[in-house]
Amino acid sequence: MPIWGLAAHTAGARVYWLCGVFKEEGAATTPFTDPLSGVGWEDDEKTPRGADELVFALESSWKIVEATLARWSPRMLADEFTREINGKTQVHTRQSVIMRLITHDAYHAGEISQLLGAHGLPEIDLWSQAPA
Repeated sequence: MPIWGLAAHTAGARVYWLCGVFKEEGAATTPFTDPLSGVGWEDDEKTPRGADELVFALESSWKIVEATLARWSPRMLADEFTREINGKTQVHTRQSVIMRLITHDAYHAGEISQLLGAHGLPEIDLWSQAPA
C-alpha cells in the first residue's frame, strides 16, 4: 500500500470503529461519511490523495477520538457492543477498541516511517502536534 493509502487507512479506521461500530457522531465531518460501507477512498489506489487531503483525514478523525475520550467515563469502558462480520457476531468493549486504535495507529505509523526511511526521509509521528 502506498504511504498516502496507509495514512488514509489509519484515519478511516478511527471513523469506522468510533462512528460506525459505536455510533459516535462526526463521520460527516471526515472523508469517511459512510464508515460501515466497507469502501473508503483509501482503497482506490488509482486516485492518490495529496497531503492536504491526508492532513484533513487525520485531523478530522482525531477530533472524533478526542471528543469520544472526553465523553466516555472510565465506567463506560467495559460497555459491550456487537458487530456482525462475515456471518459471525463479535463482541467488543469500548476499552478494547481504544486499545485497538492505539496499536493500529502505531503499526501504520511504523510502516510509513520504514517506507520513508528506505528513501532517506525522516520518520513521522502521527501523534505529534506542530508547535503553536
